[in-house]
Amino acid sequence: MKAGPAVRSLDAIPGKVQAALLSYYNNERGIKVHFPLHRNPPADSSILVTKAQFYEYVTLDGRRITPTSRTRRTTAGSSIVRVRWKDEYLVGEIVSVFHHVQAGSDAVI
Repeated sequence: MKAGPAVRSLDAIPGKVQAALLSYYNNERGIKVHFPLHRNPPADSSILVTKAQFYEYVTLDGRRITPTSRTRRTTAGSSIVRVRWKDEYLVGEIVSVFHHVQAGSDAVI
């Protein structure tokens, strides 16, 4: 997988994606993170970074995938993907392509 050109400097991550990242880091990565405005966060918790680097497209297996957030077309043709995950196939739409860096984690998202 190779990311295309960056859209611009770091940009805000949508709320639903922030919630998914919070869940991922806390449940899958074993690090504790909390939302910036969380009252009384755990002492060993870091603030969730709410910005990421977004990209125009990504090239995967020789195919250029343009997320629907970046396309000028009225169809999602180049944004539809089929992936194999845990022995089953899933089909979905790529809405955005981004790179997120979280303090205290070595995960590449």
